[in-house]
Amino acid sequence: MTDTFWSRFVEFYQRNPRRLRGRKREEAPLCRGVGLLSDDPQENDRLLEDILSGRRTAIITPLTEWPAGKEIPGAEEFRVLVDSQGQERCVLRSAGAHLVAFRHVPESLALREGLDSTLAAWQARTRARLIALSRRHGNPFSLDALLVVETFSVAYWEE
Repeated sequence: MTDTFWSRFVEFYQRNPRRLRGRKREEAPLCRGVGLLSDDPQENDRLLEDILSGRRTAIITPLTEWPAGKEIPGAEEFRVLVDSQGQERCVLRSAGAHLVAFRHVPESLALREGLDSTLAAWQARTRARLIALSRRHGNPFSLDALLVVETFSVAYWEE
C-alpha cells in the first residue's frame, strides 16, 4: 500500500466526521490490513466491483476456510482493498463480524452478499459450496456449519 492512498483517506476521514460515525475528528483510523478478496485475479476484481457498486455489503466465509490465526474483524476496523494489479481501490469500514450457523442465516443478511435474489437461492448455492468443502476436508455436511459473517461499508474510494 502506498502511504499516499492511506493519507488521502485519513484527510478525507478527518474532514468528514459525520460520514464516519463512532470516532472523534482528531482520532485517525488504523489500517488493519491491505489485501485481495480472492487469490483468483478475476474473482478478486469481480468481488471488488460488486463492493464498489454497492451490490455487496457482506462477506460470508465458512469458518473452515477462515485463515488460521487471522482475527475476525471487529466493528470500526478499516482495511484497504486492492485489485488484481495491486492498485488500491477502496477502504472498507467493517461493521464487525460474527459466527452464524448456516441454518440460522436470515434472508436480510444472505442477500447482502449481492449474489442472489432470494434466501432459497442463497441457501442452495451456499449449501453446495459447503458440501464440496466438507468432502474436501473429509467431514460430513451439517446445517450447523459455522460461517463468518462480516458486514461493511465502503468508507473511501477514488475514481
